Amino acid sequence: PMAEIKRVAEDLRAGRYGSRAELEREDELGLLADTLNDLGDEVTRRVAALGREDARLRAMLAGMVEGVVAVDADDRIVFVNQAAR
Repeated sequence: PMAEIKRVAEDLRAGRYGSRAELEREDELGLLADTLNDLGDEVTRRVAALGREDARLRAMLAGMVEGVVAVDADDRIVFVNQAAR
């Protein structure tokens, strides 16, 4: 059971959010596996929501008449709309 839980935790850490623990137990390990599976579900929902929000924001910025340039903390350009180009 611990190897299965460890595998799922490593998968989630690596971005494989669909990974789930297949444990049918009524003890603490089963509860831990269920909690880890719930965490995977929640992370999947949040990543999807962030992706939708990012797409919406990019669409709004792309449609602006004004030039928009976004830079990160290291002053690297991460987004430029057509007006700025």
